[in-house]
Amino acid sequence: MGALPPQSSEHIPELDGVRATAIWMVLVAHLGFAYPPPAGALLWMPSAAVRILGHGWLGVDLFFVLSGFLITGILLDSRNRPKYFQRFYGRRALRILPVYFVSVGVMALFYANSGRYFLLSSLFMANLASLLSVSFPHGPGVLWSLAVEEHFYLLWPGLVRLMSRRTLAIVAAAIVLGTPVLRGLAASRGVPVEHIQQ
Repeated sequence: MGALPPQSSEHIPELDGVRATAIWMVLVAHLGFAYPPPAGALLWMPSAAVRILGHGWLGVDLFFVLSGFLITGILLDSRNRPKYFQRFYGRRALRILPVYFVSVGVMALFYANSGRYFLLSSLFMANLASLLSVSFPHGPGVLWSLAVEEHFYLLWPGLVRLMSRRTLAIVAAAIVLGTPVLRGLAASRGVPVEHIQQ
């Protein structure tokens, strides 16, 4: 047998399984739990399975973690190259914006009385709809997740460029450890922090 060809540092095949798991979690959650099922519809299923499958929205969180890991790797690999910001934002824009704006435009045509939500979405602020008391239609309500990712893109590349790897690791650990604490403090003051299932 010959030697295996070296793998590209930009693609980790094992993470494809993690991505697939995240996608299936979300699909199953939307299939069975996006709308409240009719009374008794899930009685055939063990209650533990209903609880587990009902938490399929965690697949979105898993996808965020995976995306953050991969994007951080790309940014770290390119942080000392010329045109760091132009290359990163140029590639993201070409990959996301054309399809995104066409999708938002088409959905806006078919959802009456949702103009404010689609205006927010066109500014990548769909995740702030509830905070701004803007109602959102059930289907396009999922645009909040892309808004969160775009906010990450606005902040994280600058931090990666400016900070040492050690400082960046400390900041990342502080975010991971501090977020549950902040959510707990907010919940104790009556702020709704439960996951909003779209």
